[in-house]
Amino acid sequence: MNPTEPLPVLPGDKQRVFRLPEWGLALLCLFLFFWRLGSVPLFDLDEALYVTCARQMAQSGDMVTPRLNSRPLLHPKQKVVPFFEKPILVYWVCAASLRLFGMSEGAARLPVALAALLTTGLVAYAGTRWFGRRAGLLAGVVYATAPMTLIDARQMTTDGLLVLWFSIALFAFYEILSRHSEAGKSLIHALLPRRYSRIPALLFAIFWGACALAVLTKGAVGLLLPALVIGTYLAFSQVSAVAQWGGGQGLLVSANGRLRGIAEGLSRLRLLRPLWGLLLVGLVIAPWHLAIARTHERDAEGRTWVQEYIVRQHIGRFKGLDTVHNAPLPTYFVYFLVGFFPWACFAPVAFRRINTPSLAPAAPLPGHKQAAFSLESLSPDEADAPNAVAPDLPPASAQDFLLVWFWTIFVFFTIGAAKLPTYIVPCYPAAALLTGLWLDRLIREGRRGAVGGALAAALTAGILVVGTIAAPYLVPKDRPIPPEMIKTLLHITMLLLAGCGAAWACFRWKGYSPQGRMAGVGLLAAAMTGLIAVGTTEGYAVASKFVLGPYQHSAAAASADAASGIPVLFYHIIPRRPSMLYYGGYSPLERKEEPLLPYLRAQMQGSVAQVDVVTAGDVYAGEIQGELAKAPDLRASELFQEGTERGGWVLLRFQKR
Repeated sequence: MNPTEPLPVLPGDKQRVFRLPEWGLALLCLFLFFWRLGSVPLFDLDEALYVTCARQMAQSGDMVTPRLNSRPLLHPKQKVVPFFEKPILVYWVCAASLRLFGMSEGAARLPVALAALLTTGLVAYAGTRWFGRRAGLLAGVVYATAPMTLIDARQMTTDGLLVLWFSIALFAFYEILSRHSEAGKSLIHALLPRRYSRIPALLFAIFWGACALAVLTKGAVGLLLPALVIGTYLAFSQVSAVAQWGGGQGLLVSANGRLRGIAEGLSRLRLLRPLWGLLLVGLVIAPWHLAIARTHERDAEGRTWVQEYIVRQHIGRFKGLDTVHNAPLPTYFVYFLVGFFPWACFAPVAFRRINTPSLAPAAPLPGHKQAAFSLESLSPDEADAPNAVAPDLPPASAQDFLLVWFWTIFVFFTIGAAKLPTYIVPCYPAAALLTGLWLDRLIREGRRGAVGGALAAALTAGILVVGTIAAPYLVPKDRPIPPEMIKTLLHITMLLLAGCGAAWACFRWKGYSPQGRMAGVGLLAAAMTGLIAVGTTEGYAVASKFVLGPYQHSAAAASADAASGIPVLFYHIIPRRPSMLYYGGYSPLERKEEPLLPYLRAQMQGSVAQVDVVTAGDVYAGEIQGELAKAPDLRASELFQEGTERGGWVLLRFQKR
């Protein structure tokens, strides 16, 4: 057998499932996602928020309301304050891990690392099942080495979990649709149990269960995104089928034909048993939502759970009320280029539809009969074909489904006002599968686009190298970038440049052979693996020393004073750094408004004669010292200082003279 041919592992195949390539992918994922997972402190903002709340949950036993160990402004005697921004599942899994494995950074991040491992396995399995063994393994490598996958696997946030549930739901949906072999049934027939006799009930439970977990992870978007992808795919796949039946004049199909096609496609939603499914989702998500709604507590800003979670986080973000994250329309093209690097450079060719053999004829027009079809009616060779699907799906529908999956999510978040790189990560599994399929065809047949894509990746890496070299000359002179940080960034960007440049050379001069093309793909994957090797050693050390350490250590230095009853204030910390709450371990006051001293005088009443203040060095030098010069009744002393004056942090003790 030609070693470049794909080796599909499909139902009925008697060969051993796990071979050397599969074990290689598993070991690669273990390195990428788990190596030195807890060797860097918590990152701000989101990870520290979730882990701090999870620790509070694990210590208190309150599994309903996430809380931060911070004193609310309106009720400074309280030692905790509710945090209503996200649903509960991220706190549950993190709290469970902390209880099982101890209060450490590695234990906190373990759930998302496992989620990334499972998602990669799902991507590889789906690619193997739909396109062949090698395409599936390549898709797994592509997904695992994408920068946003690596970031989500190494930070305890909601995104890695959401992608896992979302991928499970859509893979289950496609399996349900591909196993359905009857067409033209009425709604009455659809309600009969025999309608689903060929579709295991477990698939329905998996689909709706994954949607419910997505809602508990990210809110309503966990149900909205699958609905958008599925609805779009069913509607437009039926329009495509109508066009093919009518002679391929897709754009010339009458408006009535398009509407009938869309209606017929959407009617297939009944295959998912939506009434029973939504009931299952409600049973899963209702208990916590009802419990949290009945607490009637208010967060640090004085908002109730309804005001913060439903109105502000769900409605407000999409409408653009969260102006901090607003960005122009083309933003996600840049985010995707960086977050899916270097594979995004091949997207213009990888996202083109590849003509692959398919056993699926176009779906008939409503009212037209079609011969009965089932996978069992095929010969053994045909039944094991990677693209063997049901007849009411158009040819190469797996590719169509992945394209709809990607572009639906991409366009949906592009339209929204708020834009963050993590919002579009649910489309990364689809991008990885499409790229894996194209890479498989590239290795087997040789396709145009490999040289240009590798060149684009090398040029992008080169721009990053130039930007890193120029960075010290572009920042303000009073806020210099530490030389160690520039050195680390140069190591990472030059590694990417070397890997992408070597891949381009392989495609350019060795691309005439499958081995040369495979070597080019391997060099790209090796460059991303090297990025993790450098980032988790040298990069983590630099981040701990120059970025995270100064303010985290300053907060921790006040722990003894807080334990003795001295009030501690985190002052003018913009943006907020909740990791200070985690490493401090006490409940500080938090204030952003200026000036400071009138507020301190209000705190120093009765038996309170001194207050500790943790703040940035430039705030102390530029603002607080000026206030102290005009305040003969107060004096301040430095208890702890780390970093430079402009880039460091200080712990101050304020006392009455």
